Amino acid sequence: MPLDKNKTRRFQVLDRCFADQHRMYFVEDLQEACRKALASAGMEHPDVSRRTILNDIVEMETNSEFNVELLTPEQSRYGKRRFYRYSNPTFSIWKIDLNEEQLSQLKSILLMLRQFDNFPQYESIEDIIRQLEKKYKFSLGDSEGIMSFEANDNMEAMQYIGRLFSAIVNKEVLRITYQPFGKHERTQITHPYYLKQYNRRWFLFGLTQDGKHESITNFALDRILSIETTNESYRESEQDWTEFFYDLMGVTQSKDEPEKIELEFSYDRMPYVQSKPIHPSQRILDKAGGRVQIEVKPTKELYQRLLSFGSDVEVISPKHVRQQMQEEILKMQRKYSSVQKDCTT
Repeated sequence: MPLDKNKTRRFQVLDRCFADQHRMYFVEDLQEACRKALASAGMEHPDVSRRTILNDIVEMETNSEFNVELLTPEQSRYGKRRFYRYSNPTFSIWKIDLNEEQLSQLKSILLMLRQFDNFPQYESIEDIIRQLEKKYKFSLGDSEGIMSFEANDNMEAMQYIGRLFSAIVNKEVLRITYQPFGKHERTQITHPYYLKQYNRRWFLFGLTQDGKHESITNFALDRILSIETTNESYRESEQDWTEFFYDLMGVTQSKDEPEKIELEFSYDRMPYVQSKPIHPSQRILDKAGGRVQIEVKPTKELYQRLLSFGSDVEVISPKHVRQQMQEEILKMQRKYSSVQKDCTT
């Protein structure tokens, strides 16, 4: 049975305590060790009761996935109290061998990881793969030609992913020099929070400071010129990032409220839109008529996405979104209805 995150951490702590041959761990000691581990993982006021620990021990002993064998109560008696320790000093629940099905799943996952060879951390991934091949005595061989991802091979952008990921994890405040297209470069103090990929480009979201003004800003990684670490105190993010992006199509934040946008798709396009929703909020209003509804903020990425469907989509409402689409289509029409440009074939 899958373990939840907190139980997994408790099992890791218990496993470490049971394997310690130099100290006697009583229930109270196990409680305190688990409390500290949960607190260091970011859980506020972790409550690990005596009953929770005892139930964990029973599950570890009775679950066939673990096969835990502890010293018997007679062997682990200290006065009137019992301590907990593995009967086999070299045992660990994390040393259990994989069965054939699990090994096959592991190979599939490793093959997928190999597709990320353009990431700065790829050499570390290869080291892990080599260790696993040696441990479980298998070889992945050549995985080229099996799978591919849409990735941006712009190394100027990719070089920053590992650096920014590390800064977020280690809570570092950065000085980022950035140059948007067609604008002058600028330098901003940034508290980095979140990395997101959209339309084959990577973006960093963080809190930026400009005098007394603070705001959540995004930086396209391919427009970053340099990154420096500062000595400023890190400000924790108060943002739920799943919620932050939920009513957006893309990465451009908007102060506008999300709106219910009704669309009508052609008969041929509708099955694709139904099987691959254009946004998580998508609702089917009329399957036969191709009517769907999404609830998003009207940003430039929304119009770009709708225009990508060409004549297969029509905006029904609201009126201002429909009018904006009409304006964009008229601009396109003027380009193609003007005097034809010379072109060679």
